[in-house]
Order: sequence, then C-alpha cells, then structure tokens
Amino acid sequence: MLIASLSATLLAAVAGRSVKAAMLFGLGVLAAPASAQTGPPPAEVFVLATLYRRHASTPAYNHDTLRRLITGIRPDVVVLDVSPRELREEIVSAGKAEYTEVVFPLLREHGYRAYAGEPDEPEFSEIVGQLGRATTAFRTEHAGLAAADRAHDEATYAALAHLWRSAADVNGAVTDRLLAGRRAYQDAVAGAAVADAWQRWNEHTLAVIRRAVRENPGGRVLVLAGIENCAQLRPVLRNARDLRLIDIEALLRQRSP
Repeated sequence: MLIASLSATLLAAVAGRSVKAAMLFGLGVLAAPASAQTGPPPAEVFVLATLYRRHASTPAYNHDTLRRLITGIRPDVVVLDVSPRELREEIVSAGKAEYTEVVFPLLREHGYRAYAGEPDEPEFSEIVGQLGRATTAFRTEHAGLAAADRAHDEATYAALAHLWRSAADVNGAVTDRLLAGRRAYQDAVAGAAVADAWQRWNEHTLAVIRRAVRENPGGRVLVLAGIENCAQLRPVLRNARDLRLIDIEALLRQRSP
C-alpha cells in the first residue's frame, strides 16, 4: 500500500487453469464453459486484501486466516505488495508483519513464483517523495481541511471495524465502496499531486499483474494488495479481457458456514 510505504520511508528518514468442479475451499465451484480457442484459458486472478497492522485488531482476518486463504487458493503465481528489494531480501517495514509471519514463509514452503507489485528505484522514491511532499504541503497550508481529512479517515476505519465480521466482509463490495469514497474524498481535498501519486502507484501494480498474466498463461494468479488499493485495482481487472477476475467475496461467502 502506498501509505504504508510512505510511512516506512518517512520513519527511516526521520488457475494455470479454470476453477475446477472439484473442491476449492472445500466447496464446488463450477468452471466456466470451455473456450473454443486452442490456447490456454485466461489466467484466473484473485485479489486478496492485506491489512498491515490492522490484522492484529481484526479477529476475522488475522494472520492465520490470511494463511488459510492463500493456501486454499493454491496459486501458481503471486503478486505481492512489496518492492523488488523487499522481495529479494525478505525484509519489510514493521507495519507489514503479515509478510514476515505469513507470506514469505509460504513462498519458501510452496515455491510460488513471485512478482514485486511495488515499483523499483528510482520510481519508488519518486512516487513516495511526491506523496510525502504533497501531503506535508496540504497539512501545512490547509490545516482545517487536513483535520477534516484525518477525521474522515478515522471515521471510515471505525465503520469498517464494525463491518468486518468475516474475510468476505474485508474483501467485499461494501468495503471497496467505502474505501473508494475515502480515496475520492482525499483526492478532492488534498489536491492533484496526491491523487497523481496514488494513480501512478496503482498503475504500476496493474502493469505488474498484466505481466504476471502474460508470463503465466492459464495460471492462477494471486494478488496481495493493501486494503486501500484493492478498491482501485478490482474494477480495472474486472473489465480486462486477457484474464478472469474471480469474485473473491462470493467465493468466501460460499465457503462460510
């Protein structure tokens, strides 16, 4: 997530197949009708949210739950919310505890092919620096609006805390709508530079996802994305013609008793 990367930087400075009729998550999910094309079927893309520090305060979506979901999806490929350096070194900021506790151990255990969804240098520092400068200017020059923005953020997550009673809730349409509204609000009050930084970040992640799809035809691609980015990624992927975005909320609700 862009905000988490910005926070870490500032602190440092200061499936290859369609879903089978066999069981996925212990439930039957019917495969799509066979294509008339001779090539492999479109890659299946699953987008799962990560919560960073909020995993610890969200019992319905803690590290154990995230681990079960990842292994249940059985991905061929994973696109991760980390930079290339973080992926190589398996070292992330303290806020990304799900990576050290869950994701990196699963990479070693299952050998998933992994892509870093965040930019490499110098683009990483360019985008994070742009967001940092724009955010600082906004808070300095528009203190009243900045206070309202903080209040909006706190209210949004307070509402989500009451909503999140299951993994499906966290990854659901209501959550995405609330966080899309949160993004639209901040873009409107904080200005074009903030909005542009978020757009550049998400466009990079989408490009990595499309690359993973191209390089793994017919594969099952799992995208782990910060909760605030999911609301921006899913609508674009839903309309893509070269992949099949799995409705993760529907799948998780089928799985629930």
